[in-house]
Amino acid sequence: MGKKASDNDLGHIVRTVGLIHRRKGMSSGFDPILRNVYHKDNPELQQEILDATTEEVGKFMIYRYASREGLLGMTPSDCPNIELINGPKHLINRIKKIKRVNNQED
Repeated sequence: MGKKASDNDLGHIVRTVGLIHRRKGMSSGFDPILRNVYHKDNPELQQEILDATTEEVGKFMIYRYASREGLLGMTPSDCPNIELINGPKHLINRIKKIKRVNNQED
């Protein structure tokens, strides 16, 4: 990358690597369950934060916000139809509930 690490950088790197190692954040064995290595009990990560399953939901939320706020020249008609979004049903239902509440406020 053409950059040199300063002593300060190395200090941060060593502390971060130490934390990852202590929390067993790196393993050579395969574990199909993704875990939160920063939590003391290493619980399974919630489905809501895994990009592979929630990408379309996240994009919908970004489009909805941008179109409502008129960002990038977007209008509400630029927002995709929630009925066509794939993702975890409980998240989609939550968005629909929020959308109903917001529509009542409009």
